[in-house]
Amino acid sequence: MRNISEVSELLCLDPKTFAFEDAAIFRSTAWKMLDPSDDRRALDTIIFDALDLTQGEQDGVSEAVVNLVGSRLRKARSLKRK
Repeated sequence: MRNISEVSELLCLDPKTFAFEDAAIFRSTAWKMLDPSDDRRALDTIIFDALDLTQGEQDGVSEAVVNLVGSRLRKARSLKRK
């Protein structure tokens, strides 16, 4: 559990960064990490742009997320078998 000092150090995006027409993306229910929807890709692009990430950095983040999700799924499947 995080204490107050740790939370105060977290980086957060300013909601004003997002255009109003982007609001519908946040209501999407298609959030599969390994097979992202068009809405998910659009949201990723908005966030990457707000963070001013290079294409290489964006690719690195996406690859890391896919690897983490894949690892968690494999672990979950292995625990179900026991």
